[in-house]
Amino acid sequence: MNTVDTKTKIMEAANRLFAQKGYEGASIRDIAGAADVNVAAVNYHFNSKQCLYHEVSLQSQQWLEENIAIQAKEAKSTEDLVLRIFDFLNQDAQYLKNAFLMYLSDSVPEIDDEQMKKMMELKGDFGPPGGEWFFKLITQEVGEKVPSEARRWAVKSIFSQLLHWTMVINTKHCSELYKDHPDFQPEAKRKFLSHCVQSALNYISKEWL
Repeated sequence: MNTVDTKTKIMEAANRLFAQKGYEGASIRDIAGAADVNVAAVNYHFNSKQCLYHEVSLQSQQWLEENIAIQAKEAKSTEDLVLRIFDFLNQDAQYLKNAFLMYLSDSVPEIDDEQMKKMMELKGDFGPPGGEWFFKLITQEVGEKVPSEARRWAVKSIFSQLLHWTMVINTKHCSELYKDHPDFQPEAKRKFLSHCVQSALNYISKEWL
């Protein structure tokens, strides 16, 4: 097994276990066992459980940013981008859920490793992952006369609705309990998101000028 494969296996196992057990519940030994490597390999690649946790978190954000960029290159409008991302996320919903479970955990460790702090600081401060692509499309649609503050608000509002709805419909409880509900049918889900986009753009076009 080469170095890249070992590190990848550790991060994949850590992603699952941190999501399931939280930072405190998932031990290095648990992660090593799930990755089928020895404990020394985990320490070699990541120095500590703290660094591993934060690197997995950064990887999840990068995964989302990269895939939003891919969808954005083909998108013709903000609405089109949202629906493309929605379709993509539904294909890999478990990875998204793992990322959010880690994010929502109350046992997230402090960052005391200097190299990891620098990695976190290098991440963009625009807002949600891929926010610059949303901002660009929104600007094309509403124009630059609409204040930047309003366009940024629209990015956050639309992105929040997109992730919220994607997470809700992919939980086991909702997907089973509401499988016959009109709002959970394929076209209804997409129409809801389309309305969210249209509402946000109409609002900033009329109320923020």
